[in-house]
Amino acid sequence: MIKVLQKTFAILEYIAVSPHPVTPGELVEVLNLPQPTAARILRDLAELGYLEQSGARKGYRPGPVFYLIAGGKLYDDEFMRFARTEIRECARELGQSVLFAVRRRNSRLILCHYNYNPRFRIDTRAMRFHDLYVTASGRMLLAFAPEGELDTFIRENGLPAPEVWPGAADGIDILKRELGRIRTDRCLELQRSFCGNFHIYARPVFRGRAFLGAVAANWDVDAPENLSAQYRRGVTTLAQTLTNSGTAAVG
Repeated sequence: MIKVLQKTFAILEYIAVSPHPVTPGELVEVLNLPQPTAARILRDLAELGYLEQSGARKGYRPGPVFYLIAGGKLYDDEFMRFARTEIRECARELGQSVLFAVRRRNSRLILCHYNYNPRFRIDTRAMRFHDLYVTASGRMLLAFAPEGELDTFIRENGLPAPEVWPGAADGIDILKRELGRIRTDRCLELQRSFCGNFHIYARPVFRGRAFLGAVAANWDVDAPENLSAQYRRGVTTLAQTLTNSGTAAVG
């Protein structure tokens, strides 16, 4: 087996059974790894969603992808247990599809999704979705990406196709201006999704000042404005509820 794979699996296995977040220094001591190697592998695994940190200079714990491949279980911590209940209730009240998504490097991960609209056939069983330019939640995730990570994303993926995002396809500065507008507005509605014949409306969720992810709902393109306004209010309330919960958890 390739040595770097052996080291990667050793780190994953150690963190999987650890009762506490694991620091690079602990891995160096326990697994006899060089400090730069441990730090690099941890960083790469976190970028891919297999691990995560609760904060800068904190230890690492299993991340969302780790749970998704462990028998299909949803990522499970105090916030997500609360979020699943709220997202399910919001989807039920709206009678629509509602989800919570996060970004890991170039991918959108859906951590929670409930669909109460039988006319929709939305398959969220995949682990990763490479549709950050296409979907409202994806654009919201990009809008709040750190500048360096956004530059890396654009360098690796290029600009959106004109037919996908006409207002952002003519240059990096134009794309960043559109993302800045989304970040300022803290909401985004696509009138007709390229993923299907429906509206998508997205809102950001925060923990303190830190951006956590995006909630989004879908509904029929022919829904009357009074219903669309009701759906937008429901998603806005959901985002505020999850943000307040995240803020309380920090305090």
